[in-house]
Amino acid sequence: MRKEINLHKDRFVVIGIGDTGLSIIKYLKYVGANLVAVFDTRDNPPYHESLQGIKLICGKLDHKYFNNIDTIVISPGVSIYDEALQTALRCGVNVIGDIELFALAIKHWKTKVIGITGSNGKTTVTALSGYLAKKLNIKTLVA
Repeated sequence: MRKEINLHKDRFVVIGIGDTGLSIIKYLKYVGANLVAVFDTRDNPPYHESLQGIKLICGKLDHKYFNNIDTIVISPGVSIYDEALQTALRCGVNVIGDIELFALAIKHWKTKVIGITGSNGKTTVTALSGYLAKKLNIKTLVA
């Protein structure tokens, strides 16, 4: 059963320390979350030197590492169907991605968000969406 995620009380683990994983780690540190460890299946992942004070575990994922963890945040390249993550889910651990973490962070904002995804054309579609919103006199921030 899924539990409510609490950024200030949950014990977090991040899986994957590429560009997205690093931004997740920075955000969790910024909000003062209890970041227990970072996992990566690679033996020498990028950005590992920036983890000062955070435990890094490399290699195959094992569900035993997720005992006493409330929430696992996975990078986009990590499969939710990994055996260890499926075991964690069955044991009641929250497993979320970066987009859900973002949605959690802004859930109390009184604003609308347009999320644009895909392989090609995101910059063009984002710029066009921002242009159209501004033309309609909608206060807009394009990022």
